[in-house]
Amino acid sequence: MAIYIPSIRIAAELLVDSYQTNDYTRIKEIMDYVVNTPTISGSADEYHNASVKLTRIDDYENAVIILEQGLKRFPRSTDILADLLLYGVKCRKISSISHFYYDNLAKIDKDFWTWRSFHFSIDFLMLYIQYAETREQRKAIDSEIVSLITNYKKYKPRDERAYMVEHDYYELIHCEDKAISALKNAVEKLTVCPQCALNYADYLFESGQYSAVIPIVEKAINIREDQPSINLGYAYYISALSREYVLRSDNTTFNYDNTKPVFDSYFSALEYLDNDQSHLAKQIEKRVRILERESGVESKIEFKSSPNASLSALSNLLRNLPSSERG
Repeated sequence: MAIYIPSIRIAAELLVDSYQTNDYTRIKEIMDYVVNTPTISGSADEYHNASVKLTRIDDYENAVIILEQGLKRFPRSTDILADLLLYGVKCRKISSISHFYYDNLAKIDKDFWTWRSFHFSIDFLMLYIQYAETREQRKAIDSEIVSLITNYKKYKPRDERAYMVEHDYYELIHCEDKAISALKNAVEKLTVCPQCALNYADYLFESGQYSAVIPIVEKAINIREDQPSINLGYAYYISALSREYVLRSDNTTFNYDNTKPVFDSYFSALEYLDNDQSHLAKQIEKRVRILERESGVESKIEFKSSPNASLSALSNLLRNLPSSERG
């Protein structure tokens, strides 16, 4: 039975649907159509989006085939070439990915590179360097990575991802001082850098620099994003811990004014914790209860796991019932 698929976007949707019903015959038919129908419609962005849909269900092979078809139509699309670096290593030899896609991308002027071009290239080379066969090859790849990081920051000066990938690279080669400096530079130079700020705050926290943590983590928290790029629950948690540790290290007498910011941060951490962070919720409850007891200040935080919270909720319910229904 002949099929007709008008666009690469619809092809990707049909593939995802076919996987949900385990219809592998249908998947092959769709992919045969995509490969053998050069007139199927789709922009470079649509080929990119189609590949992303497939990688979300771990179908890297067909994602790469779709990108290769897109590259035939848009041979200078830096996003498609970047995607091939990112996804190609999942199902192709790394040396062939370097030869066919990285080398072609490298020939295109950096003025036309997107953030994906820089980021995925650096990620690819960070993987490639681990498989270098000679010291000379490793040195050449290392030099290329450093050059790309420099250009990433030059061509995308407000993109914190350039600093994050710089951090990741220096972490990979065990240069922790340079990794931390990358995050610190981002915090100092960029207005918007929640990921770098939180990671830098984490380093400060782990080294016991609690006073320094507070303004840095606040910078991460105070950046308003439609889709937060950081774990706000964790950010508020280390903010609360740092505030508490500063109070304790200063041997300050606890009172309402100096404990309220700590309790507020713990409360915000609870509000933003993910469902799989129940261990942090328990830690927060433990710390709040200890601080309440030692300070004599009530946090007014109700914990879902707390018997006291359940009793309080029950009492409120009974108070709101008409007297005739209280029994």
